[in-house]
Amino acid sequence: MGNINGIFHPQRICDSNFIFEQMNNKQLAVLDARSRERFLGIAPEPRSGVRSGHIPDSVSLPYPEVLNEYCFKTDEQLTAIFSALLGNKTSTLVFSCGSGITACIILLSAVIAGYKDLILYDGSWTDWGSNVALPVGR
Repeated sequence: MGNINGIFHPQRICDSNFIFEQMNNKQLAVLDARSRERFLGIAPEPRSGVRSGHIPDSVSLPYPEVLNEYCFKTDEQLTAIFSALLGNKTSTLVFSCGSGITACIILLSAVIAGYKDLILYDGSWTDWGSNVALPVGR
């Protein structure tokens, strides 16, 4: 197997400052891959010092909903899921989870569904929920 080199695209990763500055931007949506219980703040966070809840105005899309067991759902099924959540008005999607890992699952499902302007919030809820200066939705 030869060398496989990726290309780093810094515009595809964001931090809490970016999200906070964009909170009133109706062309941007934050999708959260955690369970609905964690999203709603009714299940405890597994990390000490992290508040319960979600980024205000974010949308819950638990990562198992884009999968058929260990494979992604079809592009038609994924398109229907995203359309139901977002309609056709959003141009930029930001993906979050607990720490930035399962967010990649729903990010890739958005790629399969044909979305293009996608950003990973690498720090995700661990970063946001640990910063008491940032607002929390419940």
